[in-house]
Amino acid sequence: MGSETKKAVSVDTRIPRWLDHRFMRVLVITFLVLPSVAVIEVYGIQPSFEDLRWIRVDTNYPGNSIRPMAFTNPNENEIVYSSRSGLLFYDHWDDNITGGPIVVDSNHWHYGAYDIEERFWNLYMATGGENDSIFVYEKNYQSDEYEMKPFGLPNVTGSARFEELEFYYDHPFTYLFVGSPSIGVVRYTWSPSEVLYINTTNGLPSNNVQCMRVRGSTLLVGTSGGFAFFDLQTGRNFTCTEDDETETLVVDQIEYHQVSHKIFVGNEDGLFIFEENGSSAELVRSRITDDDGLESKRVTALELDFNRKRLYIGTYGGLAFIDIDVNEEAVIPMIRREQLTYDRWPEMVCSILVPETNVRSYLYLGVDSGFIIQVPVSYTPLTQSTLMNIRIIMYGLGSFFLVVLWVWYSRAPTVPVLESIRNMTLADLIEKGESEHIEYKLSLRWDDRKNEINKELEIPVIKAITGFMNAYGGVLLIGVSDKGGIVGLDKDYSNLTNWDGFQNRLTSVFNDKVGGGFRILFELSKTVFEGKDICRVDVKPSSEPVFLEHAGKKVLVVRQGGRTQALNVEEGYHYIKRRWPSN
Repeated sequence: MGSETKKAVSVDTRIPRWLDHRFMRVLVITFLVLPSVAVIEVYGIQPSFEDLRWIRVDTNYPGNSIRPMAFTNPNENEIVYSSRSGLLFYDHWDDNITGGPIVVDSNHWHYGAYDIEERFWNLYMATGGENDSIFVYEKNYQSDEYEMKPFGLPNVTGSARFEELEFYYDHPFTYLFVGSPSIGVVRYTWSPSEVLYINTTNGLPSNNVQCMRVRGSTLLVGTSGGFAFFDLQTGRNFTCTEDDETETLVVDQIEYHQVSHKIFVGNEDGLFIFEENGSSAELVRSRITDDDGLESKRVTALELDFNRKRLYIGTYGGLAFIDIDVNEEAVIPMIRREQLTYDRWPEMVCSILVPETNVRSYLYLGVDSGFIIQVPVSYTPLTQSTLMNIRIIMYGLGSFFLVVLWVWYSRAPTVPVLESIRNMTLADLIEKGESEHIEYKLSLRWDDRKNEINKELEIPVIKAITGFMNAYGGVLLIGVSDKGGIVGLDKDYSNLTNWDGFQNRLTSVFNDKVGGGFRILFELSKTVFEGKDICRVDVKPSSEPVFLEHAGKKVLVVRQGGRTQALNVEEGYHYIKRRWPSN
C-alpha cells in the first residue's frame, strides 16, 4: 500500500480508562445530572411570598406602568425598562438604578416604550409615536459611547405608529418585525435593506396589531380580529379569528410552546388554549378565568419559562402559572390580590421578565404603579412536598457517587480522549471515513474543476483546522477526496514546489487568518501512500475560543458531527459558555 509512520499527539483532555466506553459515560453523566437537578429544584421550592421585593424604579412618574422590560446583555445582570422620560436601567445584582437616554422625536415629544428588544448589544424601542416611532440605543464607535437615535424604516410612512418589536435570525439574515395598530406588520431586513408589509392582504386577520411573538422559527401576530401563525422557514401560515362564543377573537396577549404546539391567547375574557395542527388551530380550552384559579379573568401578560416549562399568567391583581409538562390546563396561583396590593389598590401585571441563560430563583414583574417586583419562583408545597423529599434523597446519593467517582478518577490511569484516532495509520483513517474527528480535503489551493490555482480553497482547509480546535481535536488529511480516493499533493506542488513550500504556505495562511499564537495546536506530517504524498494535520483542542477571520469578520467555527460550521453570535455565545465554562 505505501510507507507510513504511526503518529500520536498527546492531548491535555483526559478520562479514566474504565470510562472509555459509551455505556459507562452515559451512566456517569446520568448520575452527575440528577443531583444537579435536585439542587436546583430544592433551592427553588417554596420561598415565602413575604419575600416579594418591591423596587421603586420610576421616582419621577410613580404612577407610570412598567410595561416593557428586557435584559441588556446575555449576562442578564441589568434590566432595561421604560418610563415617560425615556429608558432606565436597573442592576439587580448591585441594586442600582441609573437614568438612561431621553427619547425625543422630531417634534420634540417625549416618549416611553411600548416594547423593548435587545439584539447584538443594542436596544430597539417601539414608542408608539406618530413620528420616528422606532428608536435604537446603540454604541457610537467614534465616541465610544451609547446614543439614542431614530431607526428609520425605508419606504415606510413617517406617520405610522409602531408598538411591537420582534427579531428573527436565519443565517445570514436578521429580520426585524414591527407591529402597528393601523398598518399591520412591517418586516425589515438588513443587508440588503428590504421592507415587506404583512397585512390583511397577505395573512393578517386585522391590521390592528396588539401583540407579537417569535418562538423558534414561528411568528405569531395577535390582532383585534384574531391571530396569525407564520412558519418563517417553510412559509406556511394560517389565521384564527373566532373563539367558541363571540364572532371575533380579540388577542391582547399571545404565547406559543413549540413542543406541545399549544398557542396561548389572553384577553379581557380570560385565557384561551389552541392547538396548532399544521394548517389551522383548534380551540382546546376556552375562557380560563378567576373561576379556574386566576385572580382576575383579564389576562394582561403572558410569558413562557423554558427552563421550568411553565407559562406565567399576569392579571389584574395576581400572578399564576400553568405547568405545561404536567397539566397545561391546570392553573396554579402564585400571587394573590392581597399580596399584590400597594397603597390600598391592587396592581396590574403589565410585563413579566424571565431569566433565560441561567437558573435563577426569581422572575420580575412590571406593574402599573412604577414598581418592578422580584418574585421567588416557587412550587405549591401540597403537590410538591413528596417530590422535594425525593430530590433531597437523590442529592445525597448523587453526592456520595461523586465522591466515589472522584476517588476512582484520581487513582485510575488516564489516556488521551482522541488517542484511538491519533494512533490510526493513514489506511485506517481512510477506511474509517469522515467523522466528527476525521476530515478529508482534496487539495490546499488547486481547483480540480477549473484546473488552476484557487486561493479561495485555502479557507476551507483553515476552517477545518480551526473547527477541530474549537471542538475536541481531530485529524485532517489533505490530498484525499471526500470518498477516500488518494489524489496526492502533486497539483499543489506545481505551484508550491515541494513539501517545504506546501507546509510553509499552509502555516502562512493559518497565521494570517487565525493567528500565529495558535500554530502550536497542530502538527503537519507528510506520508507517502500509494506512491503519492498525503498531508496529515493532527489538531489539538484549544483551551480558549479560536476565531477565523473571513470577509473582514471574526467567525467562530466548530466541528460538529461530520461537518464544520460557522456559528452566529447567539449560538457562539452559548457554545463558548458550554465548551469553556471557566473562561
